[in-house]
Amino acid sequence: MFLGGGRLASLSDPAQLACVRDSTSRPTESAPNQPVMANTILAVLSMAMVTMFSFQQHRAILNARLTMIRAGLTLNAASVGTETLDEIGAKAFDQATLRGIVESPEYLTPIGVTPETPEYGSRNDIDDYAGLHAVETRVIGGKELAFAVEVNVDYISEADGYTVSTTPTKLKRAVTKVYYVNVANPDTVTLERLYMCGESCGW
Repeated sequence: MFLGGGRLASLSDPAQLACVRDSTSRPTESAPNQPVMANTILAVLSMAMVTMFSFQQHRAILNARLTMIRAGLTLNAASVGTETLDEIGAKAFDQATLRGIVESPEYLTPIGVTPETPEYGSRNDIDDYAGLHAVETRVIGGKELAFAVEVNVDYISEADGYTVSTTPTKLKRAVTKVYYVNVANPDTVTLERLYMCGESCGW
């Protein structure tokens, strides 16, 4: 029952019920389209995964390329080191042996003495390479590459052919360290070779 127009109306009246329904009903907002939103999220996630995979693939290709370049530089550094050892082996065993047969080790040049011909390219015996620091260049693939070369020379014990001797012997060992100078944290190639005095040492 409700009061309308100064009189009591019955809610059982169909017309009145319709008015009540019309006056109390409110339009409802439509619910968002959930399937569309889900598809959009999946699409964004798929694009992110594709981008991440592409980035990782490019990074893997770049790392493989850098590894190949490093391997090539290491191989060329080894070649420079080998050539340096060959060059050293082509020189006289000692400054004293240039004058003939040495009858006593006391006539050999002590390692560490400043060589008589320090200019690189004019060295004439093995100990002249002791303490060498030089830069060798190679043209590879049309590009000039610079390699640092360091050489250390020691007399070696004749008893075992390995232990460093503080006094002259019939054996000398040259150790070369070579690395490419234009790269951060380069790989250093270390090579060594043993040289014998042979018949130039008469004792």
